[in-house]
Amino acid sequence: RSGARPAAFDDADWVHLVLEVLKGAFADREFRYGDPAFVDVGLEQLLSARHADARLALIDPARASPGLPGPVGYEVDLALHLPAPGPLGGSRPRDTSYVCVIDAEGRAFSATPSDGSYACPVIPGLGIVPSERGMQSRPDPRHPSGVAPGKRPRLTPNPALAVRDDGSVLAIGCPGGDMQVQAMLQ
Repeated sequence: RSGARPAAFDDADWVHLVLEVLKGAFADREFRYGDPAFVDVGLEQLLSARHADARLALIDPARASPGLPGPVGYEVDLALHLPAPGPLGGSRPRDTSYVCVIDAEGRAFSATPSDGSYACPVIPGLGIVPSERGMQSRPDPRHPSGVAPGKRPRLTPNPALAVRDDGSVLAIGCPGGDMQVQAMLQ
């Protein structure tokens, strides 16, 4: 906010700011993101300078917030926003990879294949292995990411392509659940 550039990307003040900004983005994701065919995400508001300024005003430069900040500039039913269910006991095996390819002609591919079946339950009597990514949805259909027929889930895999004006391409991504956007920012 001061306009000063960080001394380095590992400077404590810079890391603190980046992490607090990410918490605000994750809060907006929790409170607003869902399939736009079912949910008014409010992208114009979320992408506005006014909203960014309101989120930045919540950051204490001397202290980390203990969790996600609340909604800013919109009303939500906080009871719908319970923490996402985590893995059932023990450590979770790794199940996500990242792959990118850029060929000699400059065509690029960036993907985050995910969804190992070895850690998922088998539905008794059916033999179906549900998607492990279902853990990122909410059971209450009123939540922006609530489960509903035909509704696309909110997922963490987020491979990216950056394209310059001259057409050159950078493929970027990584595995790691919610850590992906943080690592990609670094």
